[in-house]
Amino acid sequence: MDSPARNAGRRGEGDSVPAQDQIPALRKSSARGRLPAATLDPESAAIESLLPGAYLSPRQGRPLDAAGIALDDSFRLTLCSPADADLVRAVAIACYEPYYAGLWAEGGMAAYLAATYAPDRLVSELADVNLRYELAWQQDQPVAFLKTHERLDRPGVPNALYLERVYVTPEVLGRGVGRRLIEHALARARSLGRQWVWLQAMADAHHALASYRKLGFAVCDHVRLDVPRIRPERSAMVVMRRRP
Repeated sequence: MDSPARNAGRRGEGDSVPAQDQIPALRKSSARGRLPAATLDPESAAIESLLPGAYLSPRQGRPLDAAGIALDDSFRLTLCSPADADLVRAVAIACYEPYYAGLWAEGGMAAYLAATYAPDRLVSELADVNLRYELAWQQDQPVAFLKTHERLDRPGVPNALYLERVYVTPEVLGRGVGRRLIEHALARARSLGRQWVWLQAMADAHHALASYRKLGFAVCDHVRLDVPRIRPERSAMVVMRRRP
């Protein structure tokens, strides 16, 4: 199937590329329209995504602020708007399903994704000035996304930016996309004058936790996921924070 770049000359300027056509993983999905189960686990996904690699240069979407730093053209980063809801949903599911099926009892993951990325909810979040959804692109294919809260404090973590999600597709594991997205979020926090950046991670994702520690994050609290049909033995999480 032709990429959006190769099809540019055949589409009208106002035409958009269907979200599912921009994600190689989705084009390989099953007849049910879902990604096949993968053998990768959340720990290996997180650790691989934090390896050094190329950064993202802004080329499409709304302009990025001064916190974005372009190192080369291998990847680029775009800031999403409500008009991007279908694409964001497709990318988010493509980045989630291969890794996290083991967290859920039967039917739990499908219900979670349907609620988290429900059309009305996602459009509302994309319009929220306190939330940022940013997509990472490689050769006109979306390969990762970042979701941050510009200001979300918690006890012991005042004046903070919350790094809620950093997800990458299996195609770019080991390319440093996850690490660069985190670095971008830290730069954003500095530009906003935040004192802290915090995130939550699975308590049993030991390799991922080690990687976050190498990036300067330290555990400051313990919580549990309170989501229907998540496996109780996998629900423990840690809260980590660092100065930007």
